[in-house]
Amino acid sequence: MTSADKQMSQFQTELDKNMAAYDAMPDSWVAENKGKVALFAKGKLVDIYSNMDDAIKVGYHRYGEDHFTVEEVGAPPLVVPSVFEVEDVTSADNNDNPAN
Repeated sequence: MTSADKQMSQFQTELDKNMAAYDAMPDSWVAENKGKVALFAKGKLVDIYSNMDDAIKVGYHRYGEDHFTVEEVGAPPLVVPSVFEVEDVTSADNNDNPAN
């Protein structure tokens, strides 16, 4: 495993812990804090902020770049597409292409 792979794995583990902590919050907590921004680190809720900027600033100050998660309480989940390699289907070697 390369250093970059290890760092990405650690980041993903931290993200998974933080998202699990967010998902475990009771519905009453979500209703009470809807629209606010929650800061999570090390799989635990750190604090609630009125805006994203404040939550991110505190997160960077306390935990560094990759060691915290911020989440708008009650907002639909953000779906980030995966990065994947795409086969070049325009290649002349592609036998499935009827134009060849």
